[in-house]
Amino acid sequence: MALYTTIHLHNVAAGRDADYAAWFDGAHRAALAQLRGFSSAERYEVTPQQMMPDIPQPWRFLSVYDFDLPDPAIRIERILDTIDSSMPGGHAVVTIDNLRVPADQMLGMSGEGFKYAQVRLSPARLSHCMRWPGACRRAHEIAPDSAPRRQAFGRLLVDHEGVGFMLADNEIDLTMSRLAIWRTAWLLDQGQSARHESSVAKVFCSEAQFRVADRCVQILGGRGLTADTVVEQVFREIRAFRIYDGPSEVHRWAIARSMLRKARLT
Repeated sequence: MALYTTIHLHNVAAGRDADYAAWFDGAHRAALAQLRGFSSAERYEVTPQQMMPDIPQPWRFLSVYDFDLPDPAIRIERILDTIDSSMPGGHAVVTIDNLRVPADQMLGMSGEGFKYAQVRLSPARLSHCMRWPGACRRAHEIAPDSAPRRQAFGRLLVDHEGVGFMLADNEIDLTMSRLAIWRTAWLLDQGQSARHESSVAKVFCSEAQFRVADRCVQILGGRGLTADTVVEQVFREIRAFRIYDGPSEVHRWAIARSMLRKARLT
């Protein structure tokens, strides 16, 4: 029986992870089957269950490989024009065709790939949560600086209750985001996996910080739609946060599953 493994790529446009089968051949090299390019119009996903339908818990056979770039088997078809621009190099449509990786370039032990991938989940989610509070704080500083100098209906903008409430809600969301980050980081420092807590933090921070950016655009009015301030860029960049490293819906499903699992054990 061939020993299967996978290589993981992220379909940015579709927000899906795609796993593609590879195996050891007679020369003890990992040979990767042709990987089709993907776009927002076409989604391709091959799961471990599809690769090995007759094997229970097929993720137990996944392994991870490292290899040098550039490689003629890997082609960047095009760079996608996405709403966010904060990722170095951007996002690309990639085609991998007949990639062959020496077996001695396996990372760790054979069949431990899924385990290794799980280790990085919580810290990776938390790193995204920590990426945006500073940018949102800056937008939150710009908005109240503008409000006391603009008037509407004969009063300063800041004196209107609706604007004041938006500023207050911003402060609440930023404070609670910071606390969620600190708590998850503390649990990780204690040696815990914090998978449940990191999902909670990821959902809350991504949505709360987007609300902050959205309110700042609203307070600035027409100026908030322009590049005159950094608020417009923060609004665009942070929208993607609710999709990458797991969309909010997936994390909510995982949170509910964790809660139900605990309820069955009590």
